[in-house]
Amino acid sequence: MKLHQIFIDVGKGHTFRDVPMYSDFYDNNKKYYSIKVWSEEDLDTLMLNYPEFIDMYNSFPHKWYKMDFCKTFILHSEGGFYMDMDNEILDFFDFDCDYLVSNWLNEVASDLIYFRNRDEYIKYARFMKDRYYKCKMPTTWVTRRLQYSVAQKCFNQYCKLNRISPITDLPFKRYCSQMWLKVFNKKKIEIIKNS
Repeated sequence: MKLHQIFIDVGKGHTFRDVPMYSDFYDNNKKYYSIKVWSEEDLDTLMLNYPEFIDMYNSFPHKWYKMDFCKTFILHSEGGFYMDMDNEILDFFDFDCDYLVSNWLNEVASDLIYFRNRDEYIKYARFMKDRYYKCKMPTTWVTRRLQYSVAQKCFNQYCKLNRISPITDLPFKRYCSQMWLKVFNKKKIEIIKNS
């Protein structure tokens, strides 16, 4: 089973090796699975195979949208499973199931995705497309629009509507929300101290 991950330069570095945490997680995770890390150029090329979605893809206001949107096309195209780069696999897990999605505060999280039936990915992509074009939020609400149309909240809503439940005992660890808040707060405190 191949693990797919995405790294786009959004100011943290040109490759995941520029970010020590991502580099360490990659090395730890490759103990269990072969990994393919997708760049922005890789995603641009992949999306040429999905003309139904290319206008939407090209209209994204930020690169973050590309990362969340393209997970589904990577998996539809190549199979395997997807996991965000700020997660660490703690032990091998089996994919002898119809789907695997992770759990975050008792909700489905989009940081780990696997569906045995690859048509599910296109079904989800059409769900994202519908929400993206029907979103009534102001364009200044960048994060909320992202969450609603292609990211976590969108995936959670899709799974609820399709009765897809999170798996609570997967041997992996999420770092993103708590870790980034800690890093942000630490830097904020350092800035205040140095002022």
